[in-house]
Amino acid sequence: MGTFVWHVNEDRGEPDARMLRLFGLPEEGALSLSTTLATMIHPEDRERYASAIRAAMSPESSGVLREDLRVVHKDGSVHWLALTGQMVFAGSPPQAVRLVGLAADITQRKLTEEALREREERLKDTDRRKDEFLAVLAHELRNPLAPIRTGLEFIRLAGNAPGAIERARSMMERQVGHMVRLIDDLLDVSRITSGKIRMQRQLTPLVILVSTAIEAHRAALTPDAGLWEYREREEVHTFSAAM
Repeated sequence: MGTFVWHVNEDRGEPDARMLRLFGLPEEGALSLSTTLATMIHPEDRERYASAIRAAMSPESSGVLREDLRVVHKDGSVHWLALTGQMVFAGSPPQAVRLVGLAADITQRKLTEEALREREERLKDTDRRKDEFLAVLAHELRNPLAPIRTGLEFIRLAGNAPGAIERARSMMERQVGHMVRLIDDLLDVSRITSGKIRMQRQLTPLVILVSTAIEAHRAALTPDAGLWEYREREEVHTFSAAM
C-alpha cells in the first residue's frame, strides 16, 4: 500500500516509495496524471480513470475517488490497484487543488474473483448441458413405450395366434433393447456433465426406418387390433413393390 498527493494545477505527484513500487518505478521516479494515463495505466482503463478524476474535480461532487485499475509495469506484467482519494478544494468559487489518497495492490484478489467467475460459468454451462442431455433422453425414453404397450394389448387379444404373438414379442424385444441403451446413457454421469452424446452412425435400410415409424405409432394408426396383421401385410407389400 502506498500514499500520494497530486497537485492539480501543476500536474505533479508526490508519491511515497511504496506508491512508486506499485507502479513499477524506482525510488527516484516521478508520477504525474498525464504520464500515468499515457504510459502506465492499462489502455482499457484509461478513459474510465480519467472520467473518475474529472468527476472528483467537480466542486459539485463529494470529491471522492474510488477506482480499481490495471497498471502495466515495464516488464509487461499487469497489476491491479485500488485507488482511494479525496479531492481538496480551495478558493471562491471553490476549485480542486490537490488529491490526497492511497493505493493498494489487489492483484491476487482480482485473480481469485476471475477464477471464481470462470468456475461459475463452467458450472452454469455444465448444468445447461446436463439439462439438454436429460431432455433428449427423457424424450427418447418415451418413444418405445407406445409400441410396447400396443404389443402387450395385441398379445392379450391375439389368443392362440403364435405367429402374431411372435411378431409382437420380437417388436417388444427391440424396443426394450433400445430403452436399455438409453438408460445406460442416462447412467453415464460423466457424459451427462460433459454434455457428450455419442453418435453411432450406420447405414440403415429405408424399410427398417419405415417399419420402425409404423411400429412406434401403430396404436394411433390402427386402433383396431384386428386390422394389424392385414395392414402390416399391405404396408410391406406396397413398400416392396416400390423398391
